Amino acid sequence: MSQFLGLAFSPYVGHWTGNPPKVPNWNSYSQQDIVRMLEVIAPHFDKISTYSMGVAGYPLTTPWNQVDSNCLVAGAAAQLNQQMGKIAIQVAQGIYQLEDGGLQQREIEAAFSAAKAANALYPNTVTSLVFTNEYLVDAQKTNAVNTMIVSNKQKAHNLNIKVGVRSHTFGEITNPQSHFYNELKTLIQNCDFIQCNLYPGMHSPNPTEGVNQVGQAFYQIKTAVANINPQCEVTIGETGWPSQGISFNKTDNNVANLLAYYEAIKKWAFENRALTYLFEAIDEPWKSNQNSSDTLSPGGPNGAEGHYGLWYLNTQGGYTHKGGSSLGLKVALKASNQQYVSADFDRGGILVANRDVLDDWETFELIKLDGNKNGLRAANGQYVSADFNQGAILVANRDLINEWEIFELIKRDGNKIGLRAANGQYISADFNQGAILVANRDRISDWETFELIEK
Repeated sequence: MSQFLGLAFSPYVGHWTGNPPKVPNWNSYSQQDIVRMLEVIAPHFDKISTYSMGVAGYPLTTPWNQVDSNCLVAGAAAQLNQQMGKIAIQVAQGIYQLEDGGLQQREIEAAFSAAKAANALYPNTVTSLVFTNEYLVDAQKTNAVNTMIVSNKQKAHNLNIKVGVRSHTFGEITNPQSHFYNELKTLIQNCDFIQCNLYPGMHSPNPTEGVNQVGQAFYQIKTAVANINPQCEVTIGETGWPSQGISFNKTDNNVANLLAYYEAIKKWAFENRALTYLFEAIDEPWKSNQNSSDTLSPGGPNGAEGHYGLWYLNTQGGYTHKGGSSLGLKVALKASNQQYVSADFDRGGILVANRDVLDDWETFELIKLDGNKNGLRAANGQYVSADFNQGAILVANRDLINEWEIFELIKRDGNKIGLRAANGQYISADFNQGAILVANRDRISDWETFELIEK
């Protein structure tokens, strides 16, 4: 898990059924349904960003938590956090744009109610409010959103909650000649953060180039924002690559490219310390409209809009990850000196058992391969390798799993394990070398025994 990568999230994951095809009602997902979704996500991601409270279409007297199921996400996250006794999921709560002023205010008030209720159940579950999505298209709408921010900022800060905006148009702030540059500038001056929706460009040839394009756009925006409001955090609110269908940017869409994009953007986010929300957690089939006659539209029956999720709802009612086991179990390793193993990125990603507490660098994904063979992925998105060109030290610096990146897991008593590298040698925390991990021991003893801790 990376502290810089989260997921865009909506609970509307049901499939099209019947004739004519229909999807489940917007209010048909219970809080417990959403908890189950978050339980799938939480081992791999600890942040989600949502889109709305779902008040549109309901009488003004309807309680805020009895509208569309989006209203239940913050509460579901707090429930999961309480169950686990820790912050498993934090929420950037979305507030959708509504043309009716009364409904808009109700949407905002509902978001505050959800945030207060969630944080009362488990503190710091909701960390921010995200005002509108892809609504900043002209001066009038930008001014309207700015009014929302200014009117609600202090109220949010009193609750220790930040305020910001999600949009696909923040690139306009790099162009002083833009028809709403001044309005965007004023908005940014008042925001704690902005979420930029950034995707690979038209006909982007591959995920690596797609991430490069996103990164370039991000830094152009970040530079411009820093000159306006250095305290405004620039983040990515959406970015992704679909697993199938026709997308708006005409990319080659398949599962392999979705997973490659995930790996590349995870690495980029870590290296650039840029909070990024991958679009999205679970496929939303309703976005590929099976009743549309426009077979070439991204939102039509052959469209990609419903296929950006890392997971999808399977026919048994569970959630299947599109990469099978490519998302591993989140673990930590504790050596016999009672120190946690860390991928020390100040030393090129060398693994060393010298940390008192668990944080990002001490968290690994255990990637299940054949039998008891596994890979280990560090917080930089790189795989751990027993580098036989460097005396078999363990270092997190490889893009792919090959022979040197495969480790045999040997179970010992309880949750104790040993690890054997491709040279047939066991991994040791060598306390004669500053507790660096190295694959050079013929048998398992104290230094070759690790406690495997599931996070």
